[in-house]
Amino acid sequence: MKINSKHFTVEEIIDGVWVTIHTPGGSHICNSGIIDMGDETLIFDTGLCMESANDLRNTALELTNRIPRIVVNSHLHNDHFWGNSIFHEAKVITTRENVRITEPKWKQDGERSYNWAKGAIEEARRQLDSVSEYEREYAKILIGYLSGVIDTGLSIEYKTPDVTFDGIMSLEGDERSVEIIEYRNGHSESDCVLHLPREKIIFTGDLCYIGYHPCLDLGDPMNTLNILDKLKVLEAETVVPGHGFIGDSGAFDDMKEYIRTLVDLVRVIVSNEGTQEDAESIPVPEKYLGLQMKDFLYKRNLGCLYRILSNVSNDKRKE
Repeated sequence: MKINSKHFTVEEIIDGVWVTIHTPGGSHICNSGIIDMGDETLIFDTGLCMESANDLRNTALELTNRIPRIVVNSHLHNDHFWGNSIFHEAKVITTRENVRITEPKWKQDGERSYNWAKGAIEEARRQLDSVSEYEREYAKILIGYLSGVIDTGLSIEYKTPDVTFDGIMSLEGDERSVEIIEYRNGHSESDCVLHLPREKIIFTGDLCYIGYHPCLDLGDPMNTLNILDKLKVLEAETVVPGHGFIGDSGAFDDMKEYIRTLVDLVRVIVSNEGTQEDAESIPVPEKYLGLQMKDFLYKRNLGCLYRILSNVSNDKRKE
């Protein structure tokens, strides 16, 4: 069996459970899960563009000899759900809060993302001529994302989820069962993970990153620390992040340490009455220099934490 996609590679975790790992330069962007439930095939997150989602569908069909009929979206950021329309035979599941927040602005967000990508892609292509290998790698990832947005943003057929839930939902198959667990106010207003209790595997969506700088400014990084503690309690031995590489439960501690390290750095700026620009100028700590997406996310993370901590500081001064 040979599976080819320019958008991702496929790794088998155990018999019947696979993950697609995003390829830099490809337009799938997120990692996706393929789970053989025994009687049905489940997909966790469908990626950014229709071409890569079609590769994902065909990969699942080849691996399980079955058309996927269940799709679970961890959250409704475009790189995790724009591929839904390819899975027209599938029942799509996500949280009720995801749909409430996102559905009214799907078309508007798609047009905004498309217009931004059209303006940004030439600059990203120029970065490929950079003398820095790190910057070239970042440019590849960014170009893949921008290309996916341009190819999909105006043509996407939004598929409203068929099933929504709050809290926790269980799915039983002939061969295995899964839990879909919601966590509020983490990476986004509502994120869910896919937990395979018996197999001790968890697909985290963007609540955890491995090998990448996380994206903190779209949600609540302080509450994310609490959520990471809750994820660790599930005692998974294999952790599949929304972006990055397969790891173990130590990834939750690493993610917490990253957030706390940046919090401590920014807190010094706030206590000295520095500006957001001062915070965003903090050099990347040496231990995080090797993480991908530094140029896209590190400064944003510092700015986000500055806004949070400066508001806290201002509130304390008012008391």
